[in-house]
Amino acid sequence: MFSIFEHDSVTKQKFENMYDNFYNRVKNYVMSFYIPIVVAIPITPFVGWFEKYVFGDWEFLKFLVVLMIVDTLMGFLHHIKKKDFSVEGFEKILIKVICYGCALIVAHNLSSYKILGASIGGFEWFRVTICTALIVREALSILNNIQKVYPNVLPPRIRKYLKYYDETGEIKKNL
Repeated sequence: MFSIFEHDSVTKQKFENMYDNFYNRVKNYVMSFYIPIVVAIPITPFVGWFEKYVFGDWEFLKFLVVLMIVDTLMGFLHHIKKKDFSVEGFEKILIKVICYGCALIVAHNLSSYKILGASIGGFEWFRVTICTALIVREALSILNNIQKVYPNVLPPRIRKYLKYYDETGEIKKNL
C-alpha cells in the first residue's frame, strides 16, 4: 500500500502535530459550552419566574444603577474631602439598595398582577411614579454632593427645580 508519508517521517510528524493541535482546539471550543449550558438549564425556569413575579425592567435598572454608582462616588469624594470617611457609609449604601429593590418589586407587582389570568392594568402610574421618584432622588443626591465637593459649580435653580419635583411630583416651568 502506498502512503504519502512512507519516505518522509518529518512531514508525517508535522501533519500529526497539526491534526492533534486542530483536534484539541475544536474539542476545547466545544467543551467551553459545557459549563454555561449545565448552569443555564436549571436556572432558566427560575429566571422566568423572577422576571414575571419579582422584577423584569432591566433597562430601567441599568439607568438607576449608573446613577447610584455616580452618587456613591460623589459621596465618597465628599467624605474624603471632609476627611470623615467611615464604614457607616457602606451600611447606608446597602440599606439604600435594599429599600430601592423593595420599592421596585412592589411597583412591578402592582403593575403586573393578574386576576383569573387577565391583566388588570390599573397601576402602571404607580410603577412610573416609583421609577421616576428613584431617578430624581438619585439625580438630586448627585447634584447635592457636587455642590458639597465644588460649591457654585451648578446654579441653585437646578437643585431647586429637582427638589420641587421630588416634593410635589409636579413639573413647574417657572422656578
